[in-house]
Amino acid sequence: MANFSHLQVRLAKDDETPIEAATQIFASLLSHPWINPIRWAMVRPKPTSFEIYLIDQTVYFYVTVPEEKTSLLESLIVSSFPKSQITKTGDPLGEVMKSKNLAVGEIKLNSYSYLPIKTYMDFQDVDPLSALVGFLGKQDANTRICIQILITPASFPWQSSAIHAVSTQVYDPASGRYGPNPMKILIDRKISFQGGRAAIRLLVGDDLISAKPVLHNLAGTFGSFSLGEGNQLVSKRVLRAKRFLNHMKARKILYFERKN
Repeated sequence: MANFSHLQVRLAKDDETPIEAATQIFASLLSHPWINPIRWAMVRPKPTSFEIYLIDQTVYFYVTVPEEKTSLLESLIVSSFPKSQITKTGDPLGEVMKSKNLAVGEIKLNSYSYLPIKTYMDFQDVDPLSALVGFLGKQDANTRICIQILITPASFPWQSSAIHAVSTQVYDPASGRYGPNPMKILIDRKISFQGGRAAIRLLVGDDLISAKPVLHNLAGTFGSFSLGEGNQLVSKRVLRAKRFLNHMKARKILYFERKN
């Protein structure tokens, strides 16, 4: 198992850095060309894990990376958010996994990968994480939560699929004619950004009661990122929980997790 650095990131309360500054971080991490599945097993690109924790009724933000990428991540975060404070700690995931009752889940796209969800441009003056953080703030002291968002360069040419979808004529029943794809503007906007692969994993622990109801409600907060005419983030059931937990601990993405 790789050695990781667990970087706790805190922003000053008076920090007014616009949220779009984070796009520079992701553009740098995903700047490599896509890696086809045949080479994936040989190359094994190591993902970066952006994590949110609820421990002892306190919300923490982390970035977990292989040790050799620590300096890179620290420089990317500080350059985008100059007032941020970064502290290297132990793995906070262990605090959640020691709970007596555990429930795991996964969030995935409900449609084709080239269709977009909401981004910072769709939220304007609203914090995109307000629903999620608000939910975490209402949990009791016995509840512990981990949200992992792992990213890595793409393992399939998603932009080619998007270009093909945009160029394909679509039949309009109302007019009885073929015309441009009605999603063209949305797809073109997504193509303009650096793309990659992502896995969103949820872990809820509780010492007193079942963690499943909290997991279900936690997954529901991701509905705020759904774009009606585009794509949606939906909850997927995990069948092999032990294997899933091992992947969470190892911060591992498998190429065959892709559905679309």
